[in-house]
Amino acid sequence: MLMLASELDDLGKRHRTAIEELISFDVVERLSAIAVPTLVMCGGRDPLVPCEQCQSPGRIPQATLEIFEWSGHDLEPAPLGAVVRRFITERVTR
Repeated sequence: MLMLASELDDLGKRHRTAIEELISFDVVERLSAIAVPTLVMCGGRDPLVPCEQCQSPGRIPQATLEIFEWSGHDLEPAPLGAVVRRFITERVTR
């Protein structure tokens, strides 16, 4: 299916608007309101969300931080599964 130039232009505008909204979306001030055990995971080599953004202690009171040192934005499935299972066993099912 071919798109008209005007349809492509409209799609480009909507895409830019969505990206701008994502960039400005910030709920950091509300993180302290999370009142359940929370697993925060990040890849040590993530070019999209640097680990520094995940490492602010105290933002989520019951948070556990797991850093996958050799992962990028897509976390490795095997270690990811083990970390999730351990978190659920230790923090959620107590």
